Amino acid sequence: MDSLILNSLKIIGLVTATVLLLLGFWFYSDFFLLLFGGMLWGLALSGVAGFTSRHAHVPYRLAVVLSLLSSLAVVALIIWQFGPKVLSGVQQLQQLLPEILQELKSQVHQHTFLSEAFRLSEQQSRALLTAENFSRIAGMFSSTLGAITALLFIMVTGTYFAATPGLYKSGVIQLVVPRRRDVAERLLDELGHALRWWLLGRLLSLSVVGILTWIGLFALGIPSAAALAFVAAALSFIPNIGPILSVIPAVLVGWSVSPSMALWVVLLYLAIQTLESYLITPLIQQRNLAIAPALLLAVQLLMSLMFGVLGLLLATPLTVVALVLVRLLYIRKVLGDSIRLP
Repeated sequence: MDSLILNSLKIIGLVTATVLLLLGFWFYSDFFLLLFGGMLWGLALSGVAGFTSRHAHVPYRLAVVLSLLSSLAVVALIIWQFGPKVLSGVQQLQQLLPEILQELKSQVHQHTFLSEAFRLSEQQSRALLTAENFSRIAGMFSSTLGAITALLFIMVTGTYFAATPGLYKSGVIQLVVPRRRDVAERLLDELGHALRWWLLGRLLSLSVVGILTWIGLFALGIPSAAALAFVAAALSFIPNIGPILSVIPAVLVGWSVSPSMALWVVLLYLAIQTLESYLITPLIQQRNLAIAPALLLAVQLLMSLMFGVLGLLLATPLTVVALVLVRLLYIRKVLGDSIRLP
């Protein structure tokens, strides 16, 4: 009887703790998502620092400092070299897009069916872009100050994670019962491995997409090629949805030159995305988890609806985490199936 009561109390306590954790995550979702972003930055920084420490034979913490300074120097160099071009391109886009949309609207109004569809879509767009809905979508990134604060939080917490990764890893492992600590350690190692390879894949992908887009648009003579390439590279961080969003401003700018140029822009983006999807992504997935496109798209939609832009940005790495957890803790430990993690 006493054992039954004790087991019941354990179950009630476990359920209560789970509910409280879920409620805490829901009400403070921005904080936890930013903390996860800091962990990603810490993983990237520790990966570079570990490589530097092994091959340059310097202490690990010194390698972290060198990696951080090198990263900041690279960002500063990119801003110094391409910042004025991108800023000039953005200003040109701000001037061109209203004119392009007005021209497109006038051409659409020449056709009755398209005119009615355009009118309905315009009304729906106004309804969706109300202040209330936009604030829900933008979340804490709705202001420049919020974006800067979030970026600083990610960089600072990530740097602390990278400086002493063993401290945080051992702290998490100590929270687990002793007989399960080997599983917890293996799980953390697998999560770190999967996320590092995902980050490497995204970095390689956005670099290739940005460079090829700039070369292609420049060769076609498209105005604001640098700004459009920057947008394409940044949005390629978001699989599935990012490439679709990046092609819209490029097509509009191409349309301002000529309708045939807009078609060439579409073909250029299709070629680049095909190269990225069928060459770069498979190479990375050989060392990482392959995510089913339909699953990833569903998670992206769910995360964007629940947590806004920040949820959309972190949907893919969170999916990677979930897949590792399912494969290691459920398929391997519960079902007993032998499954190889990359």
